[in-house]
Amino acid sequence: ICSEWWNSSSSHGTGPLHAMNPVRVSFVRQQLAERHDRLHLKPLQQIKGLSILDVGCGGGLLSEALARLGANMTSIDPSEENIAVARAHSNMSESTKGINYRVDRIENIAQTTEKFDAVCALEV
Repeated sequence: ICSEWWNSSSSHGTGPLHAMNPVRVSFVRQQLAERHDRLHLKPLQQIKGLSILDVGCGGGLLSEALARLGANMTSIDPSEENIAVARAHSNMSESTKGINYRVDRIENIAQTTEKFDAVCALEV
């Protein structure tokens, strides 16, 4: 699957993730805007500056989309291959190259003092 993460017509399961990503991103953005009293802002400004943890980020589909909306992303996955694919892809764009990709597990993050405005765990 690693080599197929950014292939929107993939037959290995990532194709449908590409298809539903706009709906997922819209839902996450709207929910965060409501939670953080940002509904009065334009949609493209609603999550700007929020610190978001993406658990089980895979190849970074959600992480990149939220980063393009201005979120400060920390994205973790236990798979070194997934993180390598995600980093390589995000480094191709100025708006996504700041994503903090890490090979890690949520259990480890929970033991730290790190804080986030939101945690996403989709398709985990």
